[in-house]
Amino acid sequence: MITSLKEYISLVEHPAVDSRRAAVLDEADAPTWHAILDARPDLSSDVAMNKKLPTAIVDRLIAKGCSRTRAFIALKRSLSQQQLLKLSCDEDDSVRALIANNRKTPRAILEQLLHDESQIVSEAASKQLGNLGDGF
Repeated sequence: MITSLKEYISLVEHPAVDSRRAAVLDEADAPTWHAILDARPDLSSDVAMNKKLPTAIVDRLIAKGCSRTRAFIALKRSLSQQQLLKLSCDEDDSVRALIANNRKTPRAILEQLLHDESQIVSEAASKQLGNLGDGF
C-alpha cells in the first residue's frame, strides 16, 4: 500500500520495472492520493494509470486533469455511468473517442457519441454499437 508522496515518487521514478508496476497496482487511500496530487500535479497522468483509484480521485482527475490524464482515465473499465457521461462530453476528441471505444460505455452514451462532430469519435461509437448487436 502506498502511504506517502515520497514512497509514490520512489516507485514512479525507480528504474526497475517491478517498482513502476507497483505504482500502477498498489492501493492508496484518498487522502494519500490527494496529498500526492496537491504536492505534484505533474504526476496526475501517472496517478491516472493506477488501477485501484478511489472514486473521488477519478472524479478529481476528470475535473482537473490535462487531456492526457483524462485519456488515461477514459481507458478504465471501472468508471461509473456518471464518469463515462462526463468524459463523453470532454473538449478533447481523443478522450471522447476513448470513451466510445470503452467496452463498458452504455448504449445511450454511444448513441450520443454517434452524432459527435468529430469523425473519429462518431466512427468509434458506430463500431462499438455494431459490436453490441441487437439490431443496430
